Amino acid sequence: MPAASLLCRSRFGGPDFPPNARLFASVLFFRPLPVYFARVILRLAAFLLATLPMALPLRAAQGKSRVFTGTITDTECGPSHRRMLARGGMGTSAASCTLACIRRGATYGVLAGTPRRFYQLDDQEKPAAFAGKRVRILGRRQGDTILVETMEGVR
Repeated sequence: MPAASLLCRSRFGGPDFPPNARLFASVLFFRPLPVYFARVILRLAAFLLATLPMALPLRAAQGKSRVFTGTITDTECGPSHRRMLARGGMGTSAASCTLACIRRGATYGVLAGTPRRFYQLDDQEKPAAFAGKRVRILGRRQGDTILVETMEGVR
């Protein structure tokens, strides 16, 4: 079989590469990629250019110190102490329940933000004086944990 019969005919009448070797040949001989691949690359570039500016502020906001205002609680009870207080033996207030849960192995956290969200606290010494009370925390958020710099009570 002659070698010319293995080659495809191009639109211009001359021999061309076999269909499965066209992409390789376009890269090898610096021929332009087919229009389909160019469209895919352009769409990907447009997507990246559109989404990258949205992702940068989220990453930058996590590194800055900011103020969180909320109520000190524990990881066992979270937002509500009703269940533990109803069971008995945990005191009669949110502060006594928080301290009792801490003695049983829970860690301190804070309910902060407009949609109340629970954050864990990296410092477990400072919140002891503010159990069950409102506080203002200066710190950095890292995931669902606040890295505490300062903490003060709020009326």
